[in-house]
Amino acid sequence: MLAGGYSWRLFFYVEAAFVGATLIMAFLFVEESTYHRPEIPSNQNPSTHSISEEIAAEKSQFPIQLENVSSTSVPPRKSFLETLKPWGTIDHEPEFLMTIVRSFTYFCVPVVFWVIATYGLYIGLGALAFNYTFPIKITAPPYNWSEVSQKL
Repeated sequence: MLAGGYSWRLFFYVEAAFVGATLIMAFLFVEESTYHRPEIPSNQNPSTHSISEEIAAEKSQFPIQLENVSSTSVPPRKSFLETLKPWGTIDHEPEFLMTIVRSFTYFCVPVVFWVIATYGLYIGLGALAFNYTFPIKITAPPYNWSEVSQKL
């Protein structure tokens, strides 16, 4: 953009436009992911046999009747307007310290640790190389900046 004769402010205007468009798209199309599943009550009483015991006892009889299987109900899907709600429920069940510790457990996953380590090294070494070479480059020809102006 600078080589094309445009102002340096145009870069920030374009960046702000992309950030605004991303924020609007995320608000419209990324749904809240907190979902509390209701507990399904167990309908088995201790006097009935389990499914595996029934199958073992009645191997020779077909078809096998599964009496102890309970059907689960699927909750109704939220409407599009309900998904736009910017607030959600607060889960009071987990302990506060466990929510902090849980975020650090991702380091135990080898792939996550590899990505964090390599990106950290790339960014750190890039910043080190830039901060080391930039003052040397701007004081040498053709730039010939004074040594006072190189300390940013």
